[in-house]
Amino acid sequence: MGKPLRVLIVDDSLYDVDLVLCELRRGGYDPIFERVETASAMKMELEKQAWDVILSEHSMPFFSGIGALIQLQLSKMDLPFIIISGVISGDVVVEYMKAGVQDYVRKNNLTSLVASLERALSEAEERMNQRQAEELLRMNESRYRLLLENLPQRIFYKDKNLMYVSCNESLAKDLHVRPDEIYGKTDYEFFPKELAEKYRAGDKRVIESGQAEDREEKYIKDGQELIIRMVKTPMKDEKGDIIGISGIFWDITEKVLLSREAERSRHLASLGELAAGVAHEINNPINGIINCAQILFNESNEGSSEQDLARRIIKEGDRVADIVHSLLSFSRPSDTKEKKNDVCMHTILSDTLILTKAQLQKEGIQIKANIPKNLPKIVANPHQIQQVFLNTISNARYALNQKYPKIHDNKILEILGEEIMLNNYPYVKITFYDHGIGIPAHIVHKVMDPFFTTKPRDKGTGLGLSVSHGIVAAHGGKFIIDSVEGEFAKFSVVLPVKPVADSL
Repeated sequence: MGKPLRVLIVDDSLYDVDLVLCELRRGGYDPIFERVETASAMKMELEKQAWDVILSEHSMPFFSGIGALIQLQLSKMDLPFIIISGVISGDVVVEYMKAGVQDYVRKNNLTSLVASLERALSEAEERMNQRQAEELLRMNESRYRLLLENLPQRIFYKDKNLMYVSCNESLAKDLHVRPDEIYGKTDYEFFPKELAEKYRAGDKRVIESGQAEDREEKYIKDGQELIIRMVKTPMKDEKGDIIGISGIFWDITEKVLLSREAERSRHLASLGELAAGVAHEINNPINGIINCAQILFNESNEGSSEQDLARRIIKEGDRVADIVHSLLSFSRPSDTKEKKNDVCMHTILSDTLILTKAQLQKEGIQIKANIPKNLPKIVANPHQIQQVFLNTISNARYALNQKYPKIHDNKILEILGEEIMLNNYPYVKITFYDHGIGIPAHIVHKVMDPFFTTKPRDKGTGLGLSVSHGIVAAHGGKFIIDSVEGEFAKFSVVLPVKPVADSL
């Protein structure tokens, strides 16, 4: 029993067909065949069953070899196609080969038919295997792409020149582009200059060192600053040469803030008890000292050493009293007899600037304020919010005076008010932006800790920002700090807008 072979023969000569079948059987095949001699008959047979090979005559009364080849190509099947005919010109053979015919066998020399057939079947099998491999590759790529596109993490690939090559859908959405539009772009086209330069510096570090990096970084999405976990890895070719960098990152803002807040709350709970106890113990004695010093001052001769000593005691006593007041505010940030009312941020800030205007002018600090009068109202204790503003302005004054002891064009404090959306809820955001000495990156997360200060002993207690943070938190808001050492500091007070229903 020979090897089964499904053969579709296109020929009008039964005698020639018998010769072909004999030769196939002699070559070890058991042909299962059909003979056709018209286009319609061939079309029907191609649709009816599967075939291994097509053997076709060159010229027939109602059909032709080229017509049979066209019919096969229209069927979209990839089958070996061999012309078996009498003598035909070399030019015709060449045209057949160009059109897709595998071989040409002369009818008066059928001994080469089996060799041509096996070669054509082998090539067809290779093509089939290649198609299957390509299809498998496409399926795997499709699965990989599907996985990549549905990951919440942002993924990107840059070349050695730090230009984007590709990214996944999650990152493309953040950048408001399609994934195929990111090719050839740089970080400067998507992020503020200082942030883009920071990203690129990190990319260069990875490429130059050849080592992966895993670190926390800032990330801007729709104008909102997030904290991300970024992992960057150098990409290498088959020779081991670095050809670019891949990165994957995800949002850890909530996790980081919750962790910091939990640690801060534990810290504040213990310190609050201590602060309240110390404040109460000191309050009565210091008031007595100040009162006694005031009596001494009143009863001393003008310009005497006794009066000067009394003045110094009163000054230092007032300083201690201020510290005590801050300690009490720190331990009970929301403890106040005053209730929260509907308040306008424009009014609170205007009143605050009236209090600080003279000192700011004296120090040569320019104020550029843009606080729209139509900002939505908030529900707040106006005196506490004003305390937050005063503390923040005080810090900005110190930073500007440290950087510019005298009058300078950049000695500016900018104050901006705007309405923003956080988690689909409206907030009012007041930003204090100074171009002073800034805050070192390694301590920026500590500046709201109680008693932490970088100022000299006589310039600050380390409680101003801590108290401010507590007040803002008690109002359901956020106190956000952004700074680059030596360049700027931004303090943002973000408070929830009064619900519309409460305004009716």
